[in-house]
Amino acid sequence: MSGVLRVTKEHPVRLEWKRLARRFRTPVRSAAGEFSRRESLVLRVTSAGGAGYAEVAPWPGFPGPSLDETERELVRLSESMRAGTVEVDAAFPAALPPVRAALEWARLGWGSAGISRPCAALLRDDAEAASLVAAGYATLKRKIGLRPVRDEQREVSGLVRACGEGVKLRLDANGALCARDCALWCDFLSEFPEIEWLEQPMRVGAEAEMLAAGEKAGVAERVALDESVCAVGSMPGEWPGVIAAKPLLVGDLDAWRARRMAYPQVAYASVFESPFGRQAALCVAGEDGRAGFALGFGTLGAFDDDLDAHAAGPAASTLVREPEFWDALWNRL
Repeated sequence: MSGVLRVTKEHPVRLEWKRLARRFRTPVRSAAGEFSRRESLVLRVTSAGGAGYAEVAPWPGFPGPSLDETERELVRLSESMRAGTVEVDAAFPAALPPVRAALEWARLGWGSAGISRPCAALLRDDAEAASLVAAGYATLKRKIGLRPVRDEQREVSGLVRACGEGVKLRLDANGALCARDCALWCDFLSEFPEIEWLEQPMRVGAEAEMLAAGEKAGVAERVALDESVCAVGSMPGEWPGVIAAKPLLVGDLDAWRARRMAYPQVAYASVFESPFGRQAALCVAGEDGRAGFALGFGTLGAFDDDLDAHAAGPAASTLVREPEFWDALWNRL
């Protein structure tokens, strides 16, 4: 992503950021732990052309720099900007890909508006499934890897029956499974075509074992990678199953666009961003005409505040608003 941002004395640019902490209405539980709040950094880049916004939102359990590490680099870059001349390519180490992506969006803007795609809902409790299906959701995502495999498989079997025909289910282990349990879940998938995929069954680095389990059960194309592909530099050269890409984590967006062409199946998902990050992430997903899966953006309403600006429901859509809207939202943070 050559020349994401160049600053000179003749063309000054101001970089600002705010640290945002939002409390979940109900703690989010996964194999990676239980989380009661979400922290991120919202960026504003101001130049003669106006202000652009973006977000850096690392998620616990995913490889990459922490929020504190990111903020220290932002301080360093901001100081370089005030000194008069800086090129982000030279100023930023490769270890901070989410910041590079955020600066690209802040500089270039969000492109075409009016993007709308089917959206998958995140199940916080199996009891929610009936109401979500009634509301129009055709794809639901459920966390696994929290309790014994056989217990969870009985629950998932019941969930599939309860959802009825035409509803797809995604299972996300967040890397919690051992090789034996991964094999059991792959065998389980072979019995249930309603399950769209098994996401990140094992830890980062165990991709060969995950693929072997999927191939043995005949479901390799339904084994998805998530944590293993959170940044372009960590992505495998090829993968027969699904690549679950989180736009705010992939880093260099030009490199992602080039790498994406190697993957036959790509799905896009949220990391509980604020409206700034959600808008950017939806634009990344919207420009990919080959991605036919429902977007994993069913995260609205998760926070105990009124900051969400996008419409909730079985379609995930960008906001079509004037720049003043984003300025006002920034002032609320």
